[in-house]
Amino acid sequence: MMRQVWLPGPARDLKYLTCIHVKLVSEEKACIGHNINRPAQASSRARPQGRGRPVDVLARIRDGICNGDPVASLVEEALLAHTAPDILDGAVIPGIREAGRLWDEGIYFLPDVIMATESFKEAMQLMEAGLAAGEISHAGKYLIGVVEGDVHDLGKSIVAAMLTSGGFEVVDLGSNVSVRTFVEKVREHEPDILGIGAYMSTTMLIMREVIEALEAGGLREKVKVMVGGVPITPQYAEDVGADGFGRDAMEALHNALKIVGAEP
Repeated sequence: MMRQVWLPGPARDLKYLTCIHVKLVSEEKACIGHNINRPAQASSRARPQGRGRPVDVLARIRDGICNGDPVASLVEEALLAHTAPDILDGAVIPGIREAGRLWDEGIYFLPDVIMATESFKEAMQLMEAGLAAGEISHAGKYLIGVVEGDVHDLGKSIVAAMLTSGGFEVVDLGSNVSVRTFVEKVREHEPDILGIGAYMSTTMLIMREVIEALEAGGLREKVKVMVGGVPITPQYAEDVGADGFGRDAMEALHNALKIVGAEP
């Protein structure tokens, strides 16, 4: 059976899709070694138990985020032996990326993505102090958000994590951010870069409104602007007056570092 759904987030980082047909699957498929049964409303995960449970705490965090499980105690345990950047690179980003892959393949549904995103945010909050304590180099401040009318969050969260891993101080405005809020937060935080995401062709037009509002407020010359999303092409980014573009999280990080002159 086929049904039309709106994607809650990108399958691959900044890949914002508008509308696809997803086949409802019921066969078991794997999530980092775990079987996932996929009914219509949400997947029923076969979580690892006994001998099948990963011993390494980073692997358990990775699997927990992918499964949408609580990970606070695991992150606290990991922080006793690992730095926050190591946990981010070795567990948190791989976990949320795997959730994105499963969404892309039609194995995960909206409830699964929401749960994985919440686990991801839980881990990031616990590591915030370590990431801000100078354990990673400071490349600059990056303000990121999804335009008004878009409530999608997964891809933006992956990009934010990748930017944090790359040395940026990230201020995450979340999704459904109004033009006025973008302008107010740029004035408040004075970021080096503003990242604007749009997941749908109906909301990508708001990117131009944000940039025009920055110009009207006398802020455009003080901040670089990057945009991303499946409806967004390099040509569209140029047309709206953006300074940078990213097809995925890795490219977004690379181009952001290039903009601030911190490219390796």
